Amino acid sequence: MSEQKLNEWIKDGYCHSFSGGQKFMINPSAWLYQYGFKHRQPTNPAMQRGKTSEFVTYYVMKRQSEFKEHKSIEEITEWHFKKNIHAYNKEECLNSIEIAKNFQQALQERQLTRIEKYQEKVVVDGSKYGLNYPIVAYTDFTFPDLIVDTKATLRMNPAKRSHIRQQCLYSKLYNKPTAILYATPKKYKFEDIQQGEVEDGFQECISTFKNIENYLKVCDTIEKAVMITPLNTDDYYFDYNMKQEAKKQWQTILEQ
Repeated sequence: MSEQKLNEWIKDGYCHSFSGGQKFMINPSAWLYQYGFKHRQPTNPAMQRGKTSEFVTYYVMKRQSEFKEHKSIEEITEWHFKKNIHAYNKEECLNSIEIAKNFQQALQERQLTRIEKYQEKVVVDGSKYGLNYPIVAYTDFTFPDLIVDTKATLRMNPAKRSHIRQQCLYSKLYNKPTAILYATPKKYKFEDIQQGEVEDGFQECISTFKNIENYLKVCDTIEKAVMITPLNTDDYYFDYNMKQEAKKQWQTILEQ
């Protein structure tokens, strides 16, 4: 395998993101597999459940706000889920229908009906925070005075620290209050991010981004990165095929 400069490749349009930082925190080898070897995890049914529930909520609420007719939640959910036919699962599709209904009901109860932006992207200059690379963020729903991130789940648990940290980052980058809307097929709840939480959560993200940049300084080639990064395929970042491919790539380099 010819030497490929990891730090040179990553400069080509690379941006820090919450998902990338979270992956690096949990499993550096998964981060390396994605950004160094350019492999992405395929969308699975659970992931598609979240994407579909969110889109259907947007579609229905947007059409309603414009006083336009729209297809039923059931019909639009089935259509959107089947756009990614490899991730289609009938049970998860049914879950998406009920979750989308709960997302919509929760937003309407809070009088959040005027969606200004959906999946809005912002890229911020990282140098203002001592970084060499920009930071990119994608919000789910932007309302006039609030950003709402939706989480489609099957169990209603307390808010995860990682979810709160993500919204702290977004609150800082967008200069707006943020909240998390959790929904299962049966329940929903809002988790508002308190202003006093934002700076700490934001700085945790910045620290992770700086760790990534320090890692890149040390690992100026993929070969060096593999040498110091044990492969861990035990978590959800790797499906079966990804595990086999990653093992081959690590083994090839380690045996050189």
